[in-house]
Amino acid sequence: GWDRGLFVANEPVVGICWQQRNRAVGPDQDLPFRALEPLFEEVPARFLSFAYRNGPNDAGLMADFGIQDIAAACRDLDDVAAAISQLDFVITCDGLIPHLAGALGKECWLLLPVFADWRWGRRGTACPFYPSLRLFRAERTGDWASVAQDESGRTAGPPTGSPTAASAPTPPGGYSDE
Repeated sequence: GWDRGLFVANEPVVGICWQQRNRAVGPDQDLPFRALEPLFEEVPARFLSFAYRNGPNDAGLMADFGIQDIAAACRDLDDVAAAISQLDFVITCDGLIPHLAGALGKECWLLLPVFADWRWGRRGTACPFYPSLRLFRAERTGDWASVAQDESGRTAGPPTGSPTAASAPTPPGGYSDE
């Protein structure tokens, strides 16, 4: 079973993932840990990591920001889904995590590269099949820092839970389906 203490905090508990497991999907879906630093510095939350593959310096950086790695404790999809269901909010790259968060109706910000997978469409912030997801798109290849900075700059983060679709920030470039 899960240690319930992981999901109890005085601030929102946010699941994050910057590295997905499936390399066949394309390395452009992943983002460097450092691109998320503005979020960790400005969003008042406790962060739990679902990242499957960490870079050589990620463990030290995660420790610097007090981020707990729970990916290894997730033995199967049931474990991942159970963990996501306990979170207040999710911030992730493309992969399994946004699909589970969306299927569970969990508020989620999905960080997408310029050339995102077809299912996320070419523009817009809304996701027609997962209403709880908010799409943030990089304007240039590899420009993850501006996406993370845009998120942290447009909101103080998920302060008492998570933003609703109406209150979530508009992503870079101003694309919106609303």
